Formats: sequence, C-alpha cells, structure tokens
Amino acid sequence: MQQDQNNISDSLQKLQNLLQKLFRADNADLDFGIYRIINHRRQIIQDYIDEELPNIVEETLDGNTEIESDREKLTDLKTRVKDAFGDDVLDADGNLIDETVKERPLVKDYLNLKKQIGSPQTRNQRSDNVFNHLYTFFSRYYDNGDFIPRRRYSKTERYTVPYNGEEVYLHWANRDQYYVKSGEHFSDYKFKAGNTTVIFDLRDVDIEKDNVKGDKRFFIPLSAETKYNSETDEVSIPFEYRPLTDEEKKLYKGNNQQDKIINTAEKVILNQLDNYHIQSELGHEKENLTPLKKHLQTYTRRNTADFFIHKNLKKFLNRELDVYIKNEVIPLTDLILTKHFLTREREREYSNSILLPNNSWLETAQLVHRLASQIIDFLAHIEEFQKRLWLKKKFVLSTDYCFTLDRVPEEFYPEIAKNDAQLEEWKNLFAIDEITNTTVGTDYTEPLTIDFLKENPNLVLDTCHFDSDFKDRLIGCFGDLDNETDGLLIHGENFQGLNLLTEKYREAVKAIYIDPPYNTKGSPILYKNNYKDSSWLSLMTTRISTSREFLVPTGTLCAAIDEVEAPNLWHLLQKLFGKENELGIAVVCTNIQVGFLLLQIESQFHTNCYH
Repeated sequence: MQQDQNNISDSLQKLQNLLQKLFRADNADLDFGIYRIINHRRQIIQDYIDEELPNIVEETLDGNTEIESDREKLTDLKTRVKDAFGDDVLDADGNLIDETVKERPLVKDYLNLKKQIGSPQTRNQRSDNVFNHLYTFFSRYYDNGDFIPRRRYSKTERYTVPYNGEEVYLHWANRDQYYVKSGEHFSDYKFKAGNTTVIFDLRDVDIEKDNVKGDKRFFIPLSAETKYNSETDEVSIPFEYRPLTDEEKKLYKGNNQQDKIINTAEKVILNQLDNYHIQSELGHEKENLTPLKKHLQTYTRRNTADFFIHKNLKKFLNRELDVYIKNEVIPLTDLILTKHFLTREREREYSNSILLPNNSWLETAQLVHRLASQIIDFLAHIEEFQKRLWLKKKFVLSTDYCFTLDRVPEEFYPEIAKNDAQLEEWKNLFAIDEITNTTVGTDYTEPLTIDFLKENPNLVLDTCHFDSDFKDRLIGCFGDLDNETDGLLIHGENFQGLNLLTEKYREAVKAIYIDPPYNTKGSPILYKNNYKDSSWLSLMTTRISTSREFLVPTGTLCAAIDEVEAPNLWHLLQKLFGKENELGIAVVCTNIQVGFLLLQIESQFHTNCYH
C-alpha cells in the first residue's frame, strides 16, 4: 500500500509539473504581452492544478464502490479456492495451475469472475493510471512551448494524416500551424523579483539589412550600466543587439556563445546590485539556476527562436484525445478477440458482460476524457488569444515618403538645402559631391544652393530626415497622394504587411514576384524540432495564399527558388493555384565556372480560375 501511495504521488507530481509548463505557471513574474493576460487567470489555473484536478479523481474513485466490491469478491473467492485446494493451485497472478479442479463449482465461480473483471486494481493504482494517461497524452504533443501535430493512429501504425479522399494530398508536420516569427523580435522585457520590477532595456539594435548576411548577432547586456531606482523600486539592465567585437570574439570563442555572454553578465550585474536588497532576490540559486540567469536565457531565446501558433488547437487535441482513449485506455482489439474465441456455450454464459469493457477501463476512460477536456479548454483559450493577436491587423508605427525634387514645390528648397542628413544620403546614393564643371552656381557646394537643387530634379527627397511639421506641410501640397506616388515599400513582418494591404489591393495587382528564403545550409529556416522543410512550407503557405488575393483574374505570380526547396514550392503552388494554371518553369544556370549548376526556378501561375 505504501508503494502504491508513493507511485500516486510521483505520477500526480509529474503531471502537475507538466501542467505548470503548459500553462506557463513558471512565468508568473513576467508582466507583458500574453503573460499579462494569463496572470489575470493564474490563480484559477493554479488552483485547478493543485487542488481541483486531484480532487476530481479522488471523489470519482471514492464514489465508484462497484470496482472495490468486485475486487473484494475476487479476493474472497481466491482465498477460498486456496483454502480448499491448497496454495499451489494458483500461481502468483491468480491463474489456475491444477487443471483437475477446474470443473469444481468454487473454482468455476472464481475463474468466471476473474474472466469477467480481469485483475482489478487497487484504488491507488487506478488513480495512478489516470494521472499517467493524462501525462502521456499531453507530453506526446507538447514540445517546449508548442503543440506539434503528431497524429497518433495506433500502436502498429504510429502516425496518420487527416485525409479526405483527395487524389493527391500535400501534407507536412506543421501544416496546421502559423509560422509566427521569421526574424528577430525586439522589445523590452519585464519581470518581478519580489516587489521589485526588473527591466531589460534594449537600447541599440544592429540588424542585417537588405538580406545581406554579415556577422552573427548576439544580445549583449551592458552589465556595468545596471541601475537601481529606489524611488520606483526598479532595476534597469540595458542591452545591445549586435555582432561581437574582436575582443569579445576571443572572450566568447567556441560554441554556445550567447550562454557564455549570459554567464559573464550575470556576475557583473549582481555585483552592480551588491548594496541593494534586490541582489539576494536575483542571485538566489534554485536547482542550479538563479532567477536572473533564468530570465536572461528566456529573453535571449525568446527573441531569436522561431515558434508557431496552432490554427485550431482545441479541435486538434479533442480529436487526438478520442483516438488516444480508444487505442490506449480501452483495448477494443482485446475485447473483440476475447469475444471471437468464446465457445457458443460460454458466449451465452457471458453475454451480459463480455461486450462491455470492465468497470475499471470505463472509469479510467471517463476520468481521462473529463480532465483532459478541461485542460484542453484552458490551453485553447491561451492559444486562441495568441492567434487573435497574430492575425489582428497591426498599427502603422511610422510613415515616410520619397519624392523626386521635380514634384516638391520650390518653397521647400531652402529647408532641404540646410538638411545635413538628406545631404549625406545624397552623397552616399548619388555621389552629388562629385558634380562639378557645370553651369555657374550649380556645382556642388556646402551648403547646397537652391540652383543646384533646381538643376537636379531627379534627386529623391526622403521625409524621414525631416520633422513632422515639414512632412505635414509637404504632404498637404498634394491633392491625390496615391496617384502622385507610384510605389509602396513596407518595412515589417511580411505576413502582417500583406494583411494590412489586402483590402486596398484586393484583385488589383497584375504581377507578383517573390524571392523567398532558399532554406539552404547557409540560411536555413530553423525550428527547435528540426522540422526544416515543414517549417519552411508553413511560412510560405500563409504568405502565398494571402498574396493570391492581390492578383487580378489574369494575374501571374512568379517565385524564385533553388533546388533545395524547388520540389516543395512546386507542389505548394500547384495546391494553392491549381495544377491547370501552371504556365511553366524557367531554369537559370549560374556558377558554371566552379563546375556545378545552381538551379533558379520561376513558377508562374495564371489565376483566372480564382476570380
């Protein structure tokens, strides 16, 4: 009995630890984004994990006296059989050894009841069984923050694809998920340490521009600049995101460079807080990890790791739960075989019970279904909230315009000529400082002359270099701004940018050209489960399907790719646009000098059948 009690404690604790991760209970000190929403219901969730869930199991088991009654009857019959025919008549599992006594009424009663109810478990064993099933089910699909659609089918055929009879069906592991993050995500990060708020303040970001790959970037805490404000009870730790300096490359050489940066920073930060009460809160080590290091790791990984949001987590998990209970909790195959091999006489004898699973199976199945459904509802609320945030059209943070000078009224020229930032941009882009030997008064000079601006009407003015008053006055000079500007450039996450433009440009674009990530060894779409091609397909699917809404009925879409993802892209475009709308593939050979061909495939599709 003591061993059973230990097992139930272990199984419950294991399940509760998993639920803490599923419900992000270990991030209760975070105070931004989704965590702020979760915190409003955190106590309800915590009460459910700690009290309500185990109480439901206990009350259900206590209320099911039939199983205990059957177990007592079987134990009593087993004892009577041994008393009547000796201890050696049954083996350790209660199976009959001496076949000569099997027709005796007492033995027949024992064997019939054993056949009917199996080997009934103790109360603690039944409870342990429920907790283990719940743990097994949710841990099967949960992986470090995401739910991976591993559709389990049976013990022999482990995985299955949701297929509805199509002639050809394109499927991949992350098909039911949105690829959320395709680049770095930069934001400040807050958490609570006791009553003190700790802020990771990202001051400077140096990102790769124009898809030109450079040195790898890291989050660098400016540890020596850590400050504590006693009036607000806040700690501010500034960060930079940039490549390592030559000196830092020597200091953090080898693998796991970001972890080495964190290890060094932790010591300096704690030393900076040596005279304040917060140092003990941040530096108290638990399970070989201080709160400070835990959040430093969470912050850096959160901002550089791709992740997914399930499109319909509740539907997916409920469907998987039904399959799990049928295959793992109630062994239907065993029941069918048992029925099949009964003689006609014994079939009549057991006709009232053999078609149903025993009470223990039903009890476990009902509890697993009830509790798992409640957990799924909790998880679905969190996932649905994240999905709504992801799909919600985003605000435009800033807008700037580029005009050639021939469209800018001359009254603005004196201000333009005095703008040093615009001058430096023109030097870099157009080398205006090399313009000499022209008509008197139109050579390059500093400061610029009004005549110089008039003589170079094709110079492009960028309003980002001017204040809002200048920008407002300039834009006010245009009656129809859309017609006066012939292009639109969006700087942001591509999926969000497309969603923002959908209504304005729906069925208005004649041609779309995309040059997506090639997903090669040099620039892979990385995901923590190593679903490389699958992650890439999830990324491409939402972007291309949204882009299709922009096209006029006779529009074309052209996609450039190399041989790494060419087959996957080809099948995906056929799925989204229809095989009958494929115009063709153009093959471009490059790098012939080094002896191999790099294929660039452009697949064009008419969309006249999608209007």
